Amino acid sequence: MKDIDYYFKDSSSEKISLFCLHHAGGNAEFFLPWKQHLPQHIRLCPLQLPGRSFLSHIQLEPNFNNISKLIAQTISKHSENSNFILFGHSMGAMLAFHVSHLLTKKPLLLCLSGLEAPLFWNTKAFSQRAYKSDLLNWMIQNYYPDLSNTNELAEALNPFVETLRNDLLLCASHQLSEIKKFEGKVLIFNAQDDELIDHSKTAEWINFCPQVNLINFQNGGHFFLRVHTHEIIRYISEQSGKNK
Repeated sequence: MKDIDYYFKDSSSEKISLFCLHHAGGNAEFFLPWKQHLPQHIRLCPLQLPGRSFLSHIQLEPNFNNISKLIAQTISKHSENSNFILFGHSMGAMLAFHVSHLLTKKPLLLCLSGLEAPLFWNTKAFSQRAYKSDLLNWMIQNYYPDLSNTNELAEALNPFVETLRNDLLLCASHQLSEIKKFEGKVLIFNAQDDELIDHSKTAEWINFCPQVNLINFQNGGHFFLRVHTHEIIRYISEQSGKNK
């Protein structure tokens, strides 16, 4: 039976595990191209959230804490005898930062990309965006800005709109009652031309991650991971203790 850990549940635990959490409206397959670029000492472990891909038959519960606990349990199960790195992009970065505090065994490295510091997470804005009547157009404009807004594209993306809506509601359910610091090593990745965040607010991560290293790319938009895959993997490899 396929589950959240489908892509790595039968793989070796001798390597450092790179657990990856995808963006809102995305899926674990987003990270699969990374596999061919990773050094031999790191295994790719993309986590699949419910409500998409082979888990489309499972409704995503719009409860940030419960999903975080599920992720933490999965990571703990697969890292009992090995070290690991936790990577999250956009919504995945929100989850990764929260999950890092739930884990008894901490990651060697926490990598967060495409996200402002927690102080600026606006749960009300997530909720408002989720209920936009033109959410499909918003998705095309922000996720696929280089493609023509054709009827064919809209038709192809329409099934993903509900997934995006549910993910935004998941983000809106996050409670900012108390933001704890993460004391381990942290890499923050961002692009200066990211249209979905305020780049000036990423520097505040220093207040939540004392051992943070901010890495800013000039271009690539919100999905700069596609453009700067090699550089990102190089940073991760170096910080994990070995070079490719």
